[in-house]
Amino acid sequence: MRYFVLVILLSFINLSSAWADSRYEIKGDEVYDSQTKLTWARCSVGQEWKSDHCVGTVIYFDFADAQKRASGGWRVPTKDELLSLVDTQRKNFPTIDTAAFPDMDASHPWYWSSTSNGSSIAWYVDFTDGYSSGFIDEANKLAIRLVRSGS
Repeated sequence: MRYFVLVILLSFINLSSAWADSRYEIKGDEVYDSQTKLTWARCSVGQEWKSDHCVGTVIYFDFADAQKRASGGWRVPTKDELLSLVDTQRKNFPTIDTAAFPDMDASHPWYWSSTSNGSSIAWYVDFTDGYSSGFIDEANKLAIRLVRSGS
């Protein structure tokens, strides 16, 4: 009987990891973060939401081109906004809530912020381990995830 209860309990723990963090309210192709009061695109630019996941190929941009993707209230997040998505409880790729933000490209998990750090360097976040740095050349091609204020 104890073995049966343990198996049920462990199954629940594994299933619960597929649920989004309670701070996230999932609305189709968007995720509202009640902690930061920001709404995020669930998919990276280049992908689109279909049924229950992101499909398509992530597009990579240099820093200047990434900033041009802002439209209709959507924009590239600041460094601090992007860092708010890092899930410090996750020790392996990706360090983001995969129920809220599925289908990241594991081969290229670096995302631009809108925060410049000089004449030709800018801030990015690496969702492999949640690391952020302000010392990457703006000519590098990274992914972007768009955000807007409010719900």
